Amino acid sequence: MGVGFGLAGIYFCFMLCCWKNISLGASIMEAASDFVGSNLRIITLPIFAYLIALIFFAYWIVTAVYLYGVGDAIYDPKLPIAKVTNNK
Repeated sequence: MGVGFGLAGIYFCFMLCCWKNISLGASIMEAASDFVGSNLRIITLPIFAYLIALIFFAYWIVTAVYLYGVGDAIYDPKLPIAKVTNNK
């Protein structure tokens, strides 16, 4: 039990030494809350970013499935691009 009180006392001393930084952090949080309170449209930004990411991911999936279904690419060192053969 004495060890716990000792550790709590050391933690309290650390808190007292960092009081200026804690006060600065509280001021920054207060300014941020004032900004969000006056600009409520800022809350919609993560929603739009998430929707755009979903659209991009869906496009990526469709493109990957299309490229997988086109056929096998056969490398020919004489040609600048690979030949695609359809294995249907």
